[in-house]
Amino acid sequence: MKLKDLLSLFPIAAENLIHGAFLKLRELAVLGTSPWWWNLQFLLFLHYFFDPPYRIITRQGSDEGNLIYGETPLLTLRSILARIRPGKDDVFMDLGCGRGLPLAAAHYFADIPAIGIDCVGEFIRRGRKIFDALGIKEVSLQEGSFLNCDLSKGTIFFLAGTTFASDTLASLVEKLKQLEGKRTVISLSQELPGFRTLHRGYYDFSWGKGSAYIQEREERGPEEGASQGPGERRESPSGF
Repeated sequence: MKLKDLLSLFPIAAENLIHGAFLKLRELAVLGTSPWWWNLQFLLFLHYFFDPPYRIITRQGSDEGNLIYGETPLLTLRSILARIRPGKDDVFMDLGCGRGLPLAAAHYFADIPAIGIDCVGEFIRRGRKIFDALGIKEVSLQEGSFLNCDLSKGTIFFLAGTTFASDTLASLVEKLKQLEGKRTVISLSQELPGFRTLHRGYYDFSWGKGSAYIQEREERGPEEGASQGPGERRESPSGF
């Protein structure tokens, strides 16, 4: 890379650093009184400070554009989950879970089981150590492609559509549409065909402001229409 091109990236890097610092300070102000937040931050620091996610992704390879790394902050996840109002029978599933922040949010903010799937084995191995250290039994992690994994247990899905190649996203949408019962999908940056959008909002992400969509696929078949299906919604739990 030429020196001129390198220098042109400095303003962008500085802006990202300032944005990231602002998000962390805001998170500290809101969640800093919760011991679990400090425990989570310490464990993430311990496992990723010297070998950050971006370096892990670089070692893994490009995977046709599916491994572009970014994170959704805890406060953004809390706001999104508050709109969904998960029920006691819901199961949160993160498709491409990375370090596992959405899984932690599902546990601490909604008190529901969570499953994370990622094709990067290093994320899965470190994530298991982190959640074991936190004493959380309701979070499980699976290594592999979500296109080849069983998604039937999930009732609320989180996917960062921003980072997926178009063919991967199309295959995933078809797989989600084949699931029985009512399913809720949180997708970033774009709506999914075949799903009804319940909410569109602009939120903070590690890369800046972006859009998130809460969508729902109606129950399949008239025999399912009379029941609420898995994950009957409830009033927002405390903490939202």
